[in-house]
Amino acid sequence: MWGNYDGRTKPPYGAGNAREGHSVTIEQLTAEKFCVELGGEIRRLRMRAGMSQGDLARLVGIHRNSLARYEAGADIPVMMFLRLCLATGSHAKDVLDRILGEDSGPAIRKANGL
Repeated sequence: MWGNYDGRTKPPYGAGNAREGHSVTIEQLTAEKFCVELGGEIRRLRMRAGMSQGDLARLVGIHRNSLARYEAGADIPVMMFLRLCLATGSHAKDVLDRILGEDSGPAIRKANGL
């Protein structure tokens, strides 16, 4: 997604803006920004649940390195996102609402022309 980004340095766009109270509007949201924000939310949920990356990765059936990439902002397949939410006791809509700083339903429908 970011060319040769290796996950060991700080991800682009300063991951975690939504967690720091700087929500992103649907108009400002790019795929890269969304992935970084979503990865930050997954990390926050994991830590809130008291799990290590290895613990959560085993629970959802992936390698720890895959989870580390997701948390760093790599694309997360939809089903994996849902599995990660369930494993941490969270609802996917709540995660999306935190990233967008609003009720995500109308914003997503608007962005898709619905």
